[in-house]
Amino acid sequence: FFLGTVGGLNAIPQIFRVTMVLTNLIPLEYISFHPQDLVIPKKLWFQNENRFLTFEEIHQLGLATALTSDKYRILGMEPVENTPEEIKAVVIEMDERLKGNWLTTEEDEELQRKYWSFYPPDHVCSQSEYSRSRIGTEFLRQNRELLV
Repeated sequence: FFLGTVGGLNAIPQIFRVTMVLTNLIPLEYISFHPQDLVIPKKLWFQNENRFLTFEEIHQLGLATALTSDKYRILGMEPVENTPEEIKAVVIEMDERLKGNWLTTEEDEELQRKYWSFYPPDHVCSQSEYSRSRIGTEFLRQNRELLV
């Protein structure tokens, strides 16, 4: 599988339908690739309140579509890179999935549903689960407070 970020190079494995693990994804609007792919997004640190924005707040503030750093800066947001631990966890998950050893719990599926519930009904990701990449399981488990 391909491990990388969105920045152009990921188009090559995407064209050839090579399974991907994409890290540090931003903006959230462009999170849909193939359903076998795993993605972990950047979190947004709200400097004025010393906390991370929830995914719902990111969508409500229009930051899910922000393509330039100016919009984040104006609103006092700082995109935060994924940690080495977050990246390691999503890579291990993909390896286990490809080997057929990954076990998904109903709680994990509920976290996935909760994450995707923030996308509007007309968004391509809302139309079909077949157009959604999965969010890294451990990332969602460790960031449940962002799903409220």
